[in-house]
Amino acid sequence: MNPIHIFLEFFRQSLTLVHNDYYGLHWWNESMLNAVIGQTDTEQRRVLQQYLDRYGERVFCYELYHQIRTLMDGHSRIHPETFRDLKLHGELKKDYIGQIAQDYYQAQALDSEYIPDFLLHTPGNFDNQHLIIEIKSNPKLSFSGMTDDLQKIQQFIDRYNYERGVFLTINTNPERVANFLALDATKSWFRDNIRTPDRIHIMCKKKNDVDLYERTIDQLQT
Repeated sequence: MNPIHIFLEFFRQSLTLVHNDYYGLHWWNESMLNAVIGQTDTEQRRVLQQYLDRYGERVFCYELYHQIRTLMDGHSRIHPETFRDLKLHGELKKDYIGQIAQDYYQAQALDSEYIPDFLLHTPGNFDNQHLIIEIKSNPKLSFSGMTDDLQKIQQFIDRYNYERGVFLTINTNPERVANFLALDATKSWFRDNIRTPDRIHIMCKKKNDVDLYERTIDQLQT
């Protein structure tokens, strides 16, 4: 059994199992800021909005982690070999590695320290580096809001030998995502910056009862 394919199916299932209360924190944050600060676009509001959005992403990710692990643990009781030695880690800090470690593991260092939302891997070595996942919760997400995460995913594939990556946006209207992914400027950015388009998935899940939008980047380029 291919652990990546099985995990991705559990990941998709888990998105429908997370209650909508965990999806909707962005709207609650905006309501609170409107009541306390007002609707004027100020530096203070932008800083607080960014902080609260990050908090909302973490709350969603904790519940998503619980749902995924429940499915994985149930599967492992019947098929223990599928995820043997693999760990699902949330917000694990990946440091810059020195030259000796680069030479020993035949890996290239990342540009800086990163903390991906999820990693499916065997920690402590460069074996079985299966999947990196990044998540955003802003319903007004633009393509420029995705590029840092997509470049991070590409670095993990290129330099740390990860096999696949997923960028997930929640709360966002899938039509909004599909529209800016269809732009010529977006496709040009993909050509210039993404070297493994068949191995990076872009997903959009507005709510748990809304269909999942999913494409690999190579599908968007055709």
